[in-house]
Amino acid sequence: MFPGSFSAVLPMGSSDEFPTEQLMEGARHAFPLIERDWQPTTAFFRDPVHTFDMNAVLPWTRLERMEVYQTYWRPCRLERQLLAFLGSPTMPLGVICLARGKRSRGFSQADVALLDRVRQLTEPALASLAAEAAHSETSCVLAALAEGLPTPCALLDEAGRVLWLNDEAARRTGTEATRIGLTCILGKQPSMASQWHEAIAECLRRGGGPGWCIGRLTIREIRCPDGRLVYLVVDPEPVRVRGSSLSAREWEVAQLAARGFAIINIAAQLGLSDGTVRNHLKNIYRKMGVRSRASLAATILGW
Repeated sequence: MFPGSFSAVLPMGSSDEFPTEQLMEGARHAFPLIERDWQPTTAFFRDPVHTFDMNAVLPWTRLERMEVYQTYWRPCRLERQLLAFLGSPTMPLGVICLARGKRSRGFSQADVALLDRVRQLTEPALASLAAEAAHSETSCVLAALAEGLPTPCALLDEAGRVLWLNDEAARRTGTEATRIGLTCILGKQPSMASQWHEAIAECLRRGGGPGWCIGRLTIREIRCPDGRLVYLVVDPEPVRVRGSSLSAREWEVAQLAARGFAIINIAAQLGLSDGTVRNHLKNIYRKMGVRSRASLAATILGW
């Protein structure tokens, strides 16, 4: 359910100040910021070094200028991080993160070696599970639905926890989290997800029934074979209006630019040079009649 390439975050240990579940939820929304300000997530899996000390790779002067540091890592005391990436570019499995506050001692090479050993022991089991899931009929259907459904859709339980998102919903919630910052990531949640939770609560207040329309949302109650109730939420907003005069490549560049990706990261993701991306952006602005990233986002993402 990650925006980008990740399928799971495996936290090591816990925090007395921030519950693990809350940290994991925030981590999901931090990945779009990492891709925008640092590098595409796929690059981590291509690197021959799969386990590293983030502070040895990113100088403090650069790290402290990154939005993900200001809005998520520093407030959550995650300034020092060991990261272990599991999987490959073709099958990313997740990341193990061991974090400390800035006032704590830095990680040693022995710490890095220990976490890499954990990665080596964990990766085969996760790869086996992923391979088994990839061949299951249910997983194939869910993957096809996630990619193919054009409007945001989500499956939630009675507590409002997200069980499944399609790609459009993941993109929307990830983009909103990037735009609105830490308060909504860890507190109120992104506005779309918050509306889903409120709609589920309203369904429960109404008590029983096959389905409802609440505002623009369509919600269907589904009883699982084990007796649990889950709720399918279909949210028709926002409708992505493709610029009819844009080429296929220009549309790809426009979507990434609207979501806040830097030129260097757009180039890396699409295999283009920085200059080519700049030329595409000039053409996009001209064809769509916009003059800024904000206007482009408003046009494409429906803000």
